[in-house]
Amino acid sequence: MRVLVVEDCDEDAELALHTLRAAGFDLMADTESTIEGVEERLRANSYDVILSDYTLPGATGMDAFELMNQLGKPVPFILVSGFLGDEKAVECLKQGIADYVLKDRLVRLPSAVRQALREKELRQERAAAEEALRRSEEELRQRNRELEEQYRHVQAASRAKSEFLANMSHELRSPLNGIIGFSEMIFDGKQGPLTETQTECLSRILSCGRHLLRIINDVLDLSRIEAGKLELRPEPTSVSFLVAEVCDSLATIAAEKNIQIEPKMPLKLDAMVDPARLKQILYNYLSNALKFTADGGCVSIEVRLDEDEQLRLEVTDTGPGISETDQKQLFTNFHQLDSGKAKRFQGTGLGLALTKRIVEAQGGTVGVRSEQGKGSTFFAVLPRQPGKGTEDESRTNCDCGR
Repeated sequence: MRVLVVEDCDEDAELALHTLRAAGFDLMADTESTIEGVEERLRANSYDVILSDYTLPGATGMDAFELMNQLGKPVPFILVSGFLGDEKAVECLKQGIADYVLKDRLVRLPSAVRQALREKELRQERAAAEEALRRSEEELRQRNRELEEQYRHVQAASRAKSEFLANMSHELRSPLNGIIGFSEMIFDGKQGPLTETQTECLSRILSCGRHLLRIINDVLDLSRIEAGKLELRPEPTSVSFLVAEVCDSLATIAAEKNIQIEPKMPLKLDAMVDPARLKQILYNYLSNALKFTADGGCVSIEVRLDEDEQLRLEVTDTGPGISETDQKQLFTNFHQLDSGKAKRFQGTGLGLALTKRIVEAQGGTVGVRSEQGKGSTFFAVLPRQPGKGTEDESRTNCDCGR
């Protein structure tokens, strides 16, 4: 430990050093008696502790203390004085000295030095911690700025993507509608009679065209949702009629696979909803169930009001079921359970994701219950304005497709 002793009495200086060495301190000591000598020593060296008499030739120990601070070399500063009144001692402590020890009580000096060194160590640790905290806060602020900038770039890219998808979908849909329209005119015989082969070919053209149109509409809806431009037009709607209409539209697919569709709903059920979006939800769920149900299976569609007067739609199939791991990814964009080179079923992986977005945009929820080997039930819960509809509790299995 390197010590500077500021003392004009050599005997007192030696006694203080002897006391510290006797207490086990390994010392390298310099001694000065004038303020000028103190300044020279401080400029040339660094010390671990300074011991100073209060009374010096032409100065005081507090002058030496102030000089130390002015030079930017703060170390524990202990006054060792023959007499220092209580008021003066308190004043010196307030100004920042570490401690004071009376010369006739040098037995306190070792403990005072240890305490001063410990406090210095604690201050250094605190300063290091505060500096580390400051750097961490600055790094965190910088990281936040970078994340905000990245977020702005991502948002801009997302908007650009959505606008591109919307524009491309519009450009593709317009000519495709023309292809479908003219094909329907020819298929209906408005341009003259058709041979059996021509009719079959046109039927396939229409089927492929309508399938492509649904994909384009899904992409367009996705871009609208991501851009926050999805429009909902709720109106009094016959839910029973919509269910029957969707069942009829998928009756041919059900018949090809010998799948029975079993509607379960009140004879009359009305609600204040967007009919086009509700039909889209029903179509996505039902077509998905038919796709994954094996030939000869069964699909049921149930629509009812739950105990909270909310509209609840459930589509249950006898398909292979879905694992818990796969269930967590079902409603994400472009995700398909049947994917890869061995893919057996058509689809873009947008149907369930769009259903979730459309339902949530109306304040509803979606979900699935499934067990592998025992089929699946997909459901959607939509708010229904009270007083906007009625229901007859009797149930029916209307003939809308098998």
